[in-house]
Amino acid sequence: MWQAILTAIVLMVIILFGARNMHQTRINFPLAGGVDIQTVFLLIVAYFLGFTSASFFWIMKQLKNRRNK
Repeated sequence: MWQAILTAIVLMVIILFGARNMHQTRINFPLAGGVDIQTVFLLIVAYFLGFTSASFFWIMKQLKNRRNK
């Protein structure tokens, strides 16, 4: 539980830092061209994608271990 709280605090620091520095980043897609997005939102999306994929793989590992027992 303390890890989730610590992660939330780190995320809030990143958001506050990003709010003070609202730079835009250009993301180029192969077929659709480029899109300008604010850097702080790009960081948030990357964080949640990483957290979601890590959680998914952890759940799959737990299910695999439960089936083997």
